[in-house]
Amino acid sequence: MAWFFRLSFGPSLSVAVCLVAVALLGACGGASRETTYPEYGEGQGRANVFLWDATLKTLSFAPLSSAERSSGVVITKWYRLPDNENERFKIMAYILSNQLQSSALRVTLLRQIRTAPGSGWGEAVVSQETVTELENIILRRARTLRVEAEADKDN
Repeated sequence: MAWFFRLSFGPSLSVAVCLVAVALLGACGGASRETTYPEYGEGQGRANVFLWDATLKTLSFAPLSSAERSSGVVITKWYRLPDNENERFKIMAYILSNQLQSSALRVTLLRQIRTAPGSGWGEAVVSQETVTELENIILRRARTLRVEAEADKDN
């Protein structure tokens, strides 16, 4: 997966490192917290419970600015990788439905850079392929959570 991000961003490897960290941290985050899905909580808000939980787990590497299940919105604070003080990211995830499908999730990834220490932040390009890959990471995790919940329900 890391090669994909390098190709998408060209010279900016810190974005690649960040999104690889998302995938790795998200993959191991579920072991520390057991989640139950009583009747999958479909009536508890607009956001699909599996998409909601997968989004929070996947984005857990960055501090949250806002997370409101009833509106289906998760927003991180600006996040800088420890090895690059001149680049930062902000992620906004919108869960648009209580259905577990790709059209129910939209992710916006903002990237800013500064050219010199102490200078202001400027917007930087993020490829659509990278945004799609982040959405796919969340969707795969949500589907895994659903399969696990179905297995637990059958036991």
